[in-house]
Amino acid sequence: MILLYLTGRNIRFWRFCDDQIPFVLNVDIWIIISVLFIIFVIGNYCIHRYYKQKQKTVLKQLNNTHYTIYKHIKTYQRAAVSFRYNHSDIIFTGNCVIVFLYNPGIRGYLKMAQPILLFYKSATCNISHGISSYIQIADITVSHSGFQIIAESKLWKLKNKLTFEFQSDKNIPEVHKLINDFKLDSF
Repeated sequence: MILLYLTGRNIRFWRFCDDQIPFVLNVDIWIIISVLFIIFVIGNYCIHRYYKQKQKTVLKQLNNTHYTIYKHIKTYQRAAVSFRYNHSDIIFTGNCVIVFLYNPGIRGYLKMAQPILLFYKSATCNISHGISSYIQIADITVSHSGFQIIAESKLWKLKNKLTFEFQSDKNIPEVHKLINDFKLDSF
């Protein structure tokens, strides 16, 4: 409404004829809606390209290390009052798990890159650029269809339990190695 006020144009939302039957919205409002839609699409594309560039940066840093990548894993994220479904690519390197999140749009045909998460047991990961969130692992468990990483976050002095469930029909041996290492470190 502020934009309409600043332009100084008299934009009518309904146009009436002599018999007072409302017709289609005025052409000016369609131009505004079209411009907002184009800004939305271009903004989402720029965000996607930004996170894809960050993914390339992380993969360049992993060139000299041994890592294993699993693609197209279903990911469920749960917090106290929120739930989120994504697809992800998971990279196992040493005692770190790097997750490239994708938002599956249009039945999975359109993948929009999301922030990159790094899960760690101890602070020995050699990745410094490109990661959006560093999350310390509280527990790792194997579920019936994959594995879960449980972490705790502190937000405004409130502890929040975060659960990341990765579902895959593939056998991922790195998960069992990570679980064994985690159990040995916790004793």
